[in-house]
Amino acid sequence: MAKKQATCLNTYACFVFFVQFLLTFTERTQRMNIKRIFGVILTLLGLAGLIMGGKDLMHGGVAQASIVYLILGGIFFFTGISLIRTTGDTA
Repeated sequence: MAKKQATCLNTYACFVFFVQFLLTFTERTQRMNIKRIFGVILTLLGLAGLIMGGKDLMHGGVAQASIVYLILGGIFFFTGISLIRTTGDTA
């Protein structure tokens, strides 16, 4: 059990380091591109959640997991789309 927790902490620490590196290394114009990339990632995650929720809903009926997938997928999808639309071009 301790090894699994250590792996989780290492993964979280790597993710935090990566995000801090991206935010401190880039300039203001490059941050706009990072916001757009983050918007694309959120949109794709939301689309995957919507597909998983719909597939689960069709095969298993109404389940708590499928509703959670649909709600989170919708939130991620529409947040990503709005982040892409509101971020201005700097090129």
